[in-house]
Amino acid sequence: MIRRVIVSTVRKSSVTNAIAATAGRSKRSFSIRNNVSFTQSANINKISDIPNANRGVRPLSTTVNDSAIKEKNQTDKGKDVSDLFLDNLGKLFFGAIFSVIALLVRSSYGTSNQAKERDLLEETSVLDPLEVDDLRTANHPDFNSILFSDIVLRTRMAFPSGEASYFDFVSVVMDTIRLSHGKNLQFGHLLDRVVIDVLENSDKYNAVAHNKDDSKLPLKFLLTLLSLALSGPVDDRIQCLFDVMSDEVHRDGDAISNGSSKIISDSAVPETEVVEMIGYLQNSWQLPPGPQVLATEEKYPTQQYRRGTPRKLLRLAKEDALGLKSTETKDTSNHLEDKQRYDVDDFEALLRSSYICAWGECYGPKAVKKRA
Repeated sequence: MIRRVIVSTVRKSSVTNAIAATAGRSKRSFSIRNNVSFTQSANINKISDIPNANRGVRPLSTTVNDSAIKEKNQTDKGKDVSDLFLDNLGKLFFGAIFSVIALLVRSSYGTSNQAKERDLLEETSVLDPLEVDDLRTANHPDFNSILFSDIVLRTRMAFPSGEASYFDFVSVVMDTIRLSHGKNLQFGHLLDRVVIDVLENSDKYNAVAHNKDDSKLPLKFLLTLLSLALSGPVDDRIQCLFDVMSDEVHRDGDAISNGSSKIISDSAVPETEVVEMIGYLQNSWQLPPGPQVLATEEKYPTQQYRRGTPRKLLRLAKEDALGLKSTETKDTSNHLEDKQRYDVDDFEALLRSSYICAWGECYGPKAVKKRA
């Protein structure tokens, strides 16, 4: 009995000790938790006590993020440009091909327009180049520069007004030829054809001003037309045309002693006379069609071409053969043109330039003579 009481007492004390030990551990744990919490609260209070000057510093992580964003934006822009080019690469390629084809087509149409204008001049020409050769061959060697000079003097005396009907002009010419050689002009019907076309189609021959009532023509035009029959060197033909333009001429004394009447021109002619002579050569069909076809100001959609006027041909010929830059305007008057004068060498260079090319006798695009 007593033993049971002792065992029961021991068990109770063990349970009591265990409960006490457990309570002690709980108190220590609670104490540790409270200490940690208090430490954290103390640290928080210390951070809050940092001066305000240090609060404006951005954290390192934020600066790095902004730089990365900027780099990404720049990379995205570069990708957008490259992507735009790559996405439209096909369009750019076909656009370039289309532009090249359009330029080739436009150039082809321009060349075709130039050829059409040249063909039109050839079709409307009153004289064929082979007929002109026949005319010169048939009158060789009698109709030369000496006989032509005699005709110039006689016609000037017969028609002091500078105009004559074609019938009266032919009468004086035939009388002069008979007195000199006792022959008539051969193949004269070719010259008749040109005069008939001038009289019937006066609007087409702007450079040949004449009175429609009495059918008189400028004497210089009739003499220029007669020069088609001249045989011999081209230099002699050019000298004869210069004599036609010049008013200050006289007979060569040596030629008179030999029974001939060759005339010598000592003066230079004004630009108005040269422009007029180029027009006469045009209207007597002594200029080839090709050099006369010039580009107009109408360039779009295709380049257009027209027969150049005598003034335009002279302006280009001056730059080509004499190296003279023209300062003419649309309102240029005759007295301004008279300031520029040309001697026979200048006149020859102009006629042999690539823009006039009288009788097909031209030197090409490079100037033969340069004047300072």
